[in-house]
Amino acid sequence: SITSENGCSSDTVLSEKIKVFANPIASYEYATSDLCYNAPYVDFFDNSIFETDSIFTQWVFNSDTVSVPYREFYRIDFESTKAYDVGLIVTDLRGCSDDTLQSVDIQILDEKVTKPTIEYVTVNNSGVEIYWSEDSMDSNFESLEIYHRSQVDKWVTIDSVKGSVYDYLHESVEKDKINQYCLLQYDSCGIMSDTSLIHSTVLLEAQSTNFQTMDLSWTPYVGWDEVLRYDIYRSEDELNYRLVDTVPGGLSFYLDTNLCNTSYTYYVVAHHSNGKFNSHSNISRPKEPLFVDFTQPLNLVRTTVINDKYLVTEWDEFYSHEMTYYNIDRWDAYFGWIYAYTSARDSLYYDISANHKSRNYKYRVSYADECGNEGPRSGVGSNILLKGKQFPEHYYMYWNAYEDWKEGVDSYILQYYNNTDSNYVNLKTLPNSTLEYIDDDLVKNGIDTSYCYRVIARSDKGNYSISNNLCFIPSPKKYFPNAFTPDGDGLNDSYSYSGLFGKAIDINIYDRWGSLVFSSNDIDFAWDGTYNNSGRPCPRGTYIMEFELRGFDGTVIRDQSSIVLYR
Repeated sequence: SITSENGCSSDTVLSEKIKVFANPIASYEYATSDLCYNAPYVDFFDNSIFETDSIFTQWVFNSDTVSVPYREFYRIDFESTKAYDVGLIVTDLRGCSDDTLQSVDIQILDEKVTKPTIEYVTVNNSGVEIYWSEDSMDSNFESLEIYHRSQVDKWVTIDSVKGSVYDYLHESVEKDKINQYCLLQYDSCGIMSDTSLIHSTVLLEAQSTNFQTMDLSWTPYVGWDEVLRYDIYRSEDELNYRLVDTVPGGLSFYLDTNLCNTSYTYYVVAHHSNGKFNSHSNISRPKEPLFVDFTQPLNLVRTTVINDKYLVTEWDEFYSHEMTYYNIDRWDAYFGWIYAYTSARDSLYYDISANHKSRNYKYRVSYADECGNEGPRSGVGSNILLKGKQFPEHYYMYWNAYEDWKEGVDSYILQYYNNTDSNYVNLKTLPNSTLEYIDDDLVKNGIDTSYCYRVIARSDKGNYSISNNLCFIPSPKKYFPNAFTPDGDGLNDSYSYSGLFGKAIDINIYDRWGSLVFSSNDIDFAWDGTYNNSGRPCPRGTYIMEFELRGFDGTVIRDQSSIVLYR
């Protein structure tokens, strides 16, 4: 309203809206993380709230104030790990302002990245598994690089893994080679560690150089300070493996023995001294050990009687081994063939149950072993059974032909036993077609109580077989001289029994008046022509001798005769 000087007045009313703006709110954001040592900066972004078209921004750090257009970030390079105060002042276009101050924790990483540690590598059915230590992962871990080479090949990267993973399966790798692995890791700053120690798989090989054995050799496990031991496993079907043996960790070879003629596979397991880590080798290629050729029949050398006590069958030794033995078949006329009658480990069989003096026996041998293998049967070996009949004037002997040398029998040698020399003496060599003999020479040197014979079959290759002993006990032969001359000239000075095969005697000598002048029961008596050998000479004349002579065969002869004593 308005009034003039003269008192005139007038008024009016105007209506208009007034806009009141809110005060700006200062605020900022930043990415908080560990900082790399070569880039220790943080970008701060203004996210203040304001209503004017623009805003004036001032950053406060270390007592310095820096003006930055509000659309741009503010970068601070930090020098060390600690908490820093960072402030922000904002003023809008109408002059209204606000500020904020925050404490920012800064962690600057050093340049060292922890070297990873492989615990062990091991071969499995799918490939090679690599295990590493969780404790060796860097606190700022980003990724792990896995490197591989096969024996002398170049190192190649096979994979990169991230996250909480502590093992890796390397598939499609040749397991029959030495596979080497190492690791290195990167932190989030892209800094890499030193490579880990190299670990190598165990490479196993198997070969056979001798019968029923397998030579195993392997490369030592590489990567541990010490291998405690190696366990050796074997399979005959490539499925089921069993522990065969254990060797100290310093050894890398093993000889597996007592094997059969079948295919074997092996693997070994290396054990770390901590008892936690172990590494499997590859599985060796299926291989059959060298084995004897048992498909050929054995050579039976002979069957013979030894010392008239045992029947012995002998054959050429085929292959001496603790898993090998021989099956022996036996035949006689009562039982026929008994297959696998017994077995023997050596190439000699003593048949102590055989009645070699009254029966014929035949034998065959064949190879066998604990693997279940059996070879063909050999030829036959038989004993020679010597039999005979005793006649007063001769002995009749006969025997069976020896069988079965391939070369046949060349001859038969008939021998008799000389008691004086304690040895058998050849009596007659007979052709191989002759199987009997009559001995009518019953007065031989060296015979005392019996005539004992044996037959030896011989081949032209030096083989021989001896029969049983056959003994004849002859009847005593009475023979006494009808005169003697006890005159001391050394000729016929005594009277004695001069017959053969006398075992015992009772003798009495009488003079012509019937008086007893000598008596003895000694088969080797000797009367010197004196009264009862008293030294008092008996006179010249005729004497009567009565005797009872007993033989080794039980014969008793009683008789008497006259004796003429000459002086």
